Amino acid sequence: MSSNLYIPKTCQHCGKAFVARTTVTKYCGDNCAKRAYKKRIRDKKQQTAIEESQQNLQSLQTSQTLNNTLATKPFLSVLEAAQLIGASRWTIQRLISGNKIKAAKIGRRTIIDRKEIDKLFNWYEVHKRQLPWRETQNPYKIWASEIILQQTRVNQGLDYYVRFIERFPDVKVLAKADEQEVLKIWQGLGYYSRARNMHKAAKLVVSEYGGHFPNNAAELQRLPGIGAYTAAAIASMAFDEQIPAIDGNVMRVVARWNALEMPVNEPPGKKAVEAFVRDLIPKTFPGIFNQAMMEFGALHCTPQNPDCSTCVFNNSCEAFLKNQTHSLPVRNKKKKPRNRFFNYLVVFDENQCLFLKKRTAANDIWHNLYDFPLIETIQPVDFEGLMNQKEIQRMLAASKQQDVGLVSKTTTIHKLTHQTLTVTFWQLNAVSFCDAFFSHNAVKAVEKSAISLYPFPRVVDWFVNEHLFFKKNT
Repeated sequence: MSSNLYIPKTCQHCGKAFVARTTVTKYCGDNCAKRAYKKRIRDKKQQTAIEESQQNLQSLQTSQTLNNTLATKPFLSVLEAAQLIGASRWTIQRLISGNKIKAAKIGRRTIIDRKEIDKLFNWYEVHKRQLPWRETQNPYKIWASEIILQQTRVNQGLDYYVRFIERFPDVKVLAKADEQEVLKIWQGLGYYSRARNMHKAAKLVVSEYGGHFPNNAAELQRLPGIGAYTAAAIASMAFDEQIPAIDGNVMRVVARWNALEMPVNEPPGKKAVEAFVRDLIPKTFPGIFNQAMMEFGALHCTPQNPDCSTCVFNNSCEAFLKNQTHSLPVRNKKKKPRNRFFNYLVVFDENQCLFLKKRTAANDIWHNLYDFPLIETIQPVDFEGLMNQKEIQRMLAASKQQDVGLVSKTTTIHKLTHQTLTVTFWQLNAVSFCDAFFSHNAVKAVEKSAISLYPFPRVVDWFVNEHLFFKKNT
């Protein structure tokens, strides 16, 4: 009987032997039970501290990894950040709430309220300029406008666009046209490779796509002269593809909106801007969104003196809130332009035909345009210095008549994006040059009545119209 009431046990706290009335008893008395309980609490706290220390170490490493990544790849979503380092989204959110990583860059895209997009659309509806290519989804006309407006202001490009569409109303007409006629219509816009590439692209659209433009950005980039921006603009505006079109105006708006301090004209900065806009662009009316962003940058968020006080985004624009508007966007300095010295020989033959030369060097400016026979020097020269140039001496040596008279001299400065040209037009009385000019394949004698049919660079066209035989009355 008694053997069933008392069971030998060993106290799990102090280790002493005792007898217990039940099998579940673990301790020899109340004191040991209390001490054991307190020990469990201490052990649990110690284990929790160890785990928290490990988590803090992991969080520190995670935050360092993310902050290093953000230097080159900002504007990550929470999910992208989690996938990048193999952590949970909860871990990323905890780091954000603890200010260990920049919430403005991690998860920033989910922070921006979609009402901001509505503000943009409302602003655009009120302030947009009425432009002909905005009244159509015809990809040909949108393409023409985008190419014409590259490196060209809208007020200058508008007249060229109207003339271009009047002469080449669709892609098939453009494809059939002669390149010289296309260049003549383009004359004065500069960057003539744009016109040549348009002509090539038109032929390709007709021959490879049956006269219909590809309906997506990836396929559009296969056409000559169409890069990522132009392809995105055409695809979004003509075919409603949800793809951002990033031009200089958009870069400026986004850089200020996010106080982006990396150069936007370098690959990391460009990727940051694209990532931000790609997440903002809506599925509906992506073309209008792209046009609104560009128009906002062109008219309101301007390079100089933006009107921040009336800006619809001044509650969310970080540059405005941090007083950094005038220092953003950051751009790396461009290389100094190259200086070149052009000396044009303006010579008439005995029939009063003017000698013109076609520029055939594919790797130089103004390819396939016409100018005058050219002598390029390393510095400015006077008339005597011009006559001592090897090309001049060679032509004089081959001619029986060696008298060269100076009729007039006109010098002007012509600035291109990467070059500054000092251009001197030497109008000469030099019959001795005619034989040499006639023997040159690229030089031809052109009658006065036919001069207007030839495409000239702007500076040559200026000289012909202002200082030769088409001088305007003032």
